[in-house]
Formats: sequence, structure tokens, C-alpha cells
Amino acid sequence: MFRKAMVFGMLAVKHVNERHDGIVSEALQLPEGFNMTFDIVDTLMTPSVAARGTDTMITEGADVIIGPLFAHEAGPVSLIAGIRSTPVVAYGPTAPRLSDKSVYPFFNRVCFDSSAVARAMVAEAKQHGWRTISLLYSEDMWVWQGGPDSGSQESK
Repeated sequence: MFRKAMVFGMLAVKHVNERHDGIVSEALQLPEGFNMTFDIVDTLMTPSVAARGTDTMITEGADVIIGPLFAHEAGPVSLIAGIRSTPVVAYGPTAPRLSDKSVYPFFNRVCFDSSAVARAMVAEAKQHGWRTISLLYSEDMWVWQGGPDSGSQESK
């Protein structure tokens, strides 16, 4: 997923700067002299590396941070970016606590938080009369901190 996002990001910037409308249809309408740059930091899926990378990117002039993929990185990244008044647009983290604008005012996501997914699953199960649901997931402790204990959860 990351490699695809990286390639598409690089291609989008190239198309904007060359005024090619193959990927970014608005590229031809951009004002003369409008150019973009694209920087990449490998977070190594480590919150401290992600936070340091965020601080460095902002210091070097980043207007926005895209990513990270995981919630355990998004919290620290969003705190650093928030202190520096820089928006974060994340495409993967689903931890509901990242929606708290009093803590993460510059955090934005382009995916649903996990509580919205859970509500949708319960609604679908009720509609179809399903009683047993199997779920595939990857453990990310940020999702569960302060949330439900693992195991069966009944809807109310």
C-alpha cells in the first residue's frame, strides 16, 4: 500500500510540475510558477522515528504531512504537527481517539475510524440476522487503549 501511495504521489507531483493532466486533471489550470516537491521519510513503523521525521519535514518547509499508515505513529506525528500548526492527512489509522480535536486539532483522516466500522458491522448483522461474525485484523494497540477489552462484544 505504501509503495503505491509513494509512486502515485511522486507521479502526481511530476504531472503538476510538468502541467500534464494525465493524473491531475487540474494541472493545466494551475498558475504559472506553481510547483510542488515531494519528500519521503521511512518511519520504520516506529513512533519516535515518525515524530522526528515529522519535525524535520516541517522544519524543512512541509506544508502538510501525508500519513502515517498506523495509529501508533499517527498520535505522535499529529502532536508534533499540531504544535507546529501543520495539518496531517492520514490514510490508514482507524483509532477513534485520534478523532479528538481537543488533542489532535490538525489530524485528518481519509478512512473511517474503527468505531464507525463497528457500528456499520452491527447494523449489517442486525439487518441480515447474523449472529456470528468472523473478523480479520492486525493488532495495533492504539486502537484498543482505553477501548474495549479483547474478546466477544455484544451490541446494545
